[in-house]
Amino acid sequence: IALVAGASHKSVPDAYNAWLSRREDGDPIPDSMWRQLETNFAFQNKDTLEWLDSMSAGATRDAFYRRGVRLLAARHDFDKAAAYSATIETPEDRQLALKMLSTMWNEANPEAAEAWREQLPHSDRRQAE
Repeated sequence: IALVAGASHKSVPDAYNAWLSRREDGDPIPDSMWRQLETNFAFQNKDTLEWLDSMSAGATRDAFYRRGVRLLAARHDFDKAAAYSATIETPEDRQLALKMLSTMWNEANPEAAEAWREQLPHSDRRQAE
């Protein structure tokens, strides 16, 4: 992860893609990577979001999107967070992301959060509650 941190100063996508190339989809992600993601999200937001948006579907993307939902919601970018949560395929990650987004959005804007929950498919709506 130290190499990712150093390389991300030049290019977030290159640093993260190099890290991913040495892993299998679904491999456990160390806590230090989550701290690095938060750092890059704070200081290199545009590049980090571009990398997240470019990820291929799978368990690894689902884990990163679950974390991304929280980071986006903290910035009140609820629409982008909702878009991420809608693409998460891993049931546990999807449920956690939906519940987290619902809670954070409800705290910031209950009316908008309710409108979002109402348009969700029934199964997602139950998970968001």
